[in-house]
Amino acid sequence: METIVAGFAGCDLLLSDVNCDGVVDVFDIDAFVAALSEEPAQAWTYGYDDESRLVSAFAGVTPHNGCERQAYGYDYAGRRVWQATEEYVSGAWDTASPTELKRYIYDGRKIVMVLDGNMGRPASRS
Repeated sequence: METIVAGFAGCDLLLSDVNCDGVVDVFDIDAFVAALSEEPAQAWTYGYDDESRLVSAFAGVTPHNGCERQAYGYDYAGRRVWQATEEYVSGAWDTASPTELKRYIYDGRKIVMVLDGNMGRPASRS
C-alpha cells in the first residue's frame, strides 16, 4: 500500500481520498467516477507498434501545446536504436526537430554507446 501512496502525490488512501483531489467527498466512493469526469493528473498515454513495442509516451490523456512526449525507434532485431523528445506544437507533434535525440549503438544485444543525436557526440559509453 505504501508503494501506491508514494506513486501518486497528494493521495491518502487511508483517509479515502481515492481520486487524489485533496478532499474526501462523494467522488471518492468510486475511483472510476473521477476517471470519467476529468483528466487525471497522473495519467500517461502510451503508443505501441504492431510488434507491441513502446513507440511513444506522454503525460496526460490529450496533448496540448508545449506538451512533450518520448518517441522510440527500433531496428530489425527489435533493439531500441533511438529515443527522441518531441514537443506538441499547433496541434501536431514536431517530429522533424526533436528537443533531444539519443542514438544507441550495440554490440550484439549490449548497448556499448549512446550518442547525442543532435550533435553526434558520445553521451555515454559502457
